[in-house]
Amino acid sequence: MRFCFLKCFCVLIFYMKEKIKIGVIGTGFARLTQIPAFVNCEDTEVVSIASASLTNAEKTAADFGLEHATDNWPETVRREDIDLISITTPPNLHHEMTLFAIEHNKHILCEKPMAMNASEAKEMTDKAKE
Repeated sequence: MRFCFLKCFCVLIFYMKEKIKIGVIGTGFARLTQIPAFVNCEDTEVVSIASASLTNAEKTAADFGLEHATDNWPETVRREDIDLISITTPPNLHHEMTLFAIEHNKHILCEKPMAMNASEAKEMTDKAKE
């Protein structure tokens, strides 16, 4: 499954004209899957990592050579140089983070499950379509 994610994502990126700048929220699953996949796509660059733990964010940044680490996820979302936010936090945080990223005109990759219930998922989807 990881290979498929990487292959599909890289194929999509291939058709882009500019490098996609990515902010990642979460240092658990992202450390093992998303960040390595993004690093292996030549037209992407992870520019910020956010975690509830500054220590985890800084360690992840150091391990992958990222310049920005924070324990303040809205700081990552607000960055002007970020095109896409990858949300890999526990599901109870996805709704708030996704809506915030949409408000800041970011593209979003949200780990599953995308929401805690159908109502949250519908609100997230509807907001993204506006």
